[in-house]
Amino acid sequence: MLILLNGFKSILQILNYYRWWIFILIYVLGFFLYHVLCHFDILPALFHTASLFTLNLYTDIPPQSTYCMPYLYGMVLLAGLYTVLSVISMVAKDYLDREYVKYMQYKPYILICGLGDKASAYINSELKENNKHMLVIESLKSNVAIEKYRDKGVAVLVGNAKEKKLYDLLHLENVKHIVLLTGSDVDNLEIALRFKEILLEKNIAIKPLFIHSNDRTLYKFYKEGGLLDDTSNLEVKMFSLARNAAKNLFLKFPLDTVDNKRYMQSNATFSLVVVGSNKLAIEVIEQIMQLAYFPFENSITIYCLDSDTKVLEQTLLYLFPKYVELKTIEIKFLNRNAKEASFYEEALWHDNVTHVILCKDTAQENLDIAVELADRTYLSQIIDHTMETKIHIATYSNTMIAHQIDENNNYFKHFYAFAQLDTMASKDVIVDEKFEQIAKYIHSGYASSYMPDKLYNKSDSIDKKWYNYAKLTDRESSKAQAYHIPIKLKALGLCYVKSTIPTHQALLQHNRAILNSVIGEELKQLGLDEENLKAITKKEESIKERFTYFPDTCDLLIEKLIRVEKNRWNAHHYLKGWQYTPTQTNKPLKRHRCLIPLTQMHQEDKFTILYDLYAILYIPNLLASVGYEIRKKEEK
Repeated sequence: MLILLNGFKSILQILNYYRWWIFILIYVLGFFLYHVLCHFDILPALFHTASLFTLNLYTDIPPQSTYCMPYLYGMVLLAGLYTVLSVISMVAKDYLDREYVKYMQYKPYILICGLGDKASAYINSELKENNKHMLVIESLKSNVAIEKYRDKGVAVLVGNAKEKKLYDLLHLENVKHIVLLTGSDVDNLEIALRFKEILLEKNIAIKPLFIHSNDRTLYKFYKEGGLLDDTSNLEVKMFSLARNAAKNLFLKFPLDTVDNKRYMQSNATFSLVVVGSNKLAIEVIEQIMQLAYFPFENSITIYCLDSDTKVLEQTLLYLFPKYVELKTIEIKFLNRNAKEASFYEEALWHDNVTHVILCKDTAQENLDIAVELADRTYLSQIIDHTMETKIHIATYSNTMIAHQIDENNNYFKHFYAFAQLDTMASKDVIVDEKFEQIAKYIHSGYASSYMPDKLYNKSDSIDKKWYNYAKLTDRESSKAQAYHIPIKLKALGLCYVKSTIPTHQALLQHNRAILNSVIGEELKQLGLDEENLKAITKKEESIKERFTYFPDTCDLLIEKLIRVEKNRWNAHHYLKGWQYTPTQTNKPLKRHRCLIPLTQMHQEDKFTILYDLYAILYIPNLLASVGYEIRKKEEK
């Protein structure tokens, strides 16, 4: 049925697209027949040609011109056929669009609310993968994008997604996932609550719901506050394009940015520069604070530059009041005007800067600063091919500019576009299946017993634990751990790629062999090789007594990585507002007795570094379970 509907829609699309050309062609041919073949004057010829489209043919044609009658009747038939088809297309189009919406839902489909720029970027990314099984709900009937996407085979329903009666038209049981991109955070939340009501009422199984929200306060109110908890048949994933941009930036470009291990193999300091004070700048700074943990505990400075950074400083203190507890990270707020020459002559630009991230409000401002940095600050390094600093330019919706910047391999070779709308609102970024699934597996727990052959599989039990609202804070911690995996791999001289190894079991064996080739001897030296660790941890009830190892000095790489994971875990909790308590841990109150440096751990808690060790040892298992292969990174 969908094929037939698509066929009719295609015919109507052709008629609508070429309707003026068809009209002009018929009119010109009719005029030619009347005026040239039948010897009419121009005005009568125009009159008779116009009458073709009312199926009216005058019979007062001179006898000597009767030989042109077949042509005239042919033109009447052609004009009549076009007129009838035009009328049918106008009447039938609305009907076919409604039927297309109905039949689209008989197979699994994606439900999208909104049809603005963000939603269009998401839809385009799905269409690139030839996925047309989408249903879009748009409230504004005059939105020109409606016909654009209908022509591309996307079902569009005009209606108000906040009204309950609209959901009587939908087969929500067939929805794969829901994306809310209306352009209004409040509207998105209102629609999410409507879905919560409907899915519970109809007893429909859990559906992933991706909801755009730039407002962190709304996130706390609805997500952490429980109004959109996962007991409501929704797996709610709130995101913002700014947060997506920041995450994507550092997944693509490591914080230390260099291809060698200069900062991984020493305690050399380095810095990053963030220009701007908007929400994107805040998300970039938070990502740096979440990720910046290296084997030698490198001191890292974040320079925040803008004409007035006071608001930014206050906002960061408001959002992350405990960020001052991050011992290896210092944030310096400097009031600097990018329109002044002194801005580009600051000594900080050469303070081992790995990244300059331009986050001003417009692409024009960011491009201006980038050009001046190239011309005034880094010119000699660009000419000498010694530049290691990477300049990242927020281009927002300027897709063509972004592509030109990224394709440049000459003067602006070290300049990169980021935060472009078509990427940040794409399926790959919003529906982040790889790291989301790894986080689920981490969240399911390692258990105390070491199981090096363990492969994770999607299961109801794993999902049930993930959806447990009481474990929301643990879930956020698992996500942060998943996103730190690339840094740990880089510290080991490794990387990961999508694998072609045919089975997960073979992939796991490969991954474990690669990891063992790097840290196997160190584990054996510490008595933590595979067989010993399995023997030590085989009885979970006595793990506190049996696991006595503790890295007091952190001389070996594996010990340094244990400390890295402990520091990262501490930082994540500080940024989420947790505090240290010397007494009993109280998760609802965000109090934890282990929220201290490794060297200050209480004797009775020291066994918990087993889980920091597992955060490294289970990386092969986690990556193999989602189809990724570990490889040794080639140094340049």
